[in-house]
Amino acid sequence: DKEITNKNLKFAFNHAQKKIEGFNYDSRKNVLNYDDVIRQQRDLIYSQRDLILLTDDIVFVAKRMISSTAKSIIKSENYRFNNGSFDFEALAKFLDEHVSNVVKIKFSIEEIKVLHENELFEYIEEKFLHSFDEWKENVIDNYDQEMLNTTLRDIVLKILDIKWQYHIDTMDKLRSNINLVQYAQKNPFQVYTDEGTKKFEAMLSDIAFDVMISIFRNEYGRKSLIDKSIRQDPIFQEMISNITYNYALTQQENEENYLRMYKSIKARLEELENNSQANVFDDNLSHLQENNPEINNLEVPNDINSFLENKKLFDQDDSEKFNDVSEQKENLENQDKNDDDFFSIA
Repeated sequence: DKEITNKNLKFAFNHAQKKIEGFNYDSRKNVLNYDDVIRQQRDLIYSQRDLILLTDDIVFVAKRMISSTAKSIIKSENYRFNNGSFDFEALAKFLDEHVSNVVKIKFSIEEIKVLHENELFEYIEEKFLHSFDEWKENVIDNYDQEMLNTTLRDIVLKILDIKWQYHIDTMDKLRSNINLVQYAQKNPFQVYTDEGTKKFEAMLSDIAFDVMISIFRNEYGRKSLIDKSIRQDPIFQEMISNITYNYALTQQENEENYLRMYKSIKARLEELENNSQANVFDDNLSHLQENNPEINNLEVPNDINSFLENKKLFDQDDSEKFNDVSEQKENLENQDKNDDDFFSIA
């Protein structure tokens, strides 16, 4: 190989090499810039995720998301006319179709259309938070505070993780297609930054909305058919520990089955207890007759409960029962000392 000695040719090669190096530098710089956008978003999401994991007041986080949802609904362009005024009919329709079916509250267009924007936000937020408070109290009544915290934390983290993964895929597609905007005489990186920020904010709104809907759909907060006193009954707890939850049924259907089983068990136990008491009565009567032969002349009613009520012989311990019989015998002897036969109670 010979050295290039032509000055013009050598200058052309050097110029081309510098341009290539410049392109590579710009390319690396753009990569870093694009990476920096997603890095900032990732840092924000991870910091929020850590907060959710560590906070002792997950209820506060849930309420903030619910309030944010109410604000996002009010600020949405979907429920405004071109002049910026509210389309109350569209707003009421959205609330009824997407919220009322899970929150179980009705949004009246007559009430909505007379409200100012700030009043409208407060109106919707109050209804959302009131429904959340009812759901929260039901979870605590049905279970406990720990179950409430665990349920809320699981709901928030699950939705956040799903939405974040979807957002990463969306940003990758945006980055792959961003060079097409060069033909529109726009800065690709600036377009990527602007669009990425909008998508990130939309993701946060979606997270808050989905968290609220998932909370209200969660059956732990539904008013239980089973009272807390029954849930705390050791018999019920033992029964539940031996039953496999039937996921083919709704929670209400499962609870109805639990109540039927519980009542059946309680009835059977009461029956066994009554039989046991009857056996104890027979044993006590036999013991009493063995130690007091004279009591064999007593005429015992067939109805055990009536006998216990009328004679009061078995409300005390054995020694007291024997004394009661002797006392009755003494009273009768005093009434008729000349009577050789022992007393008889009809």
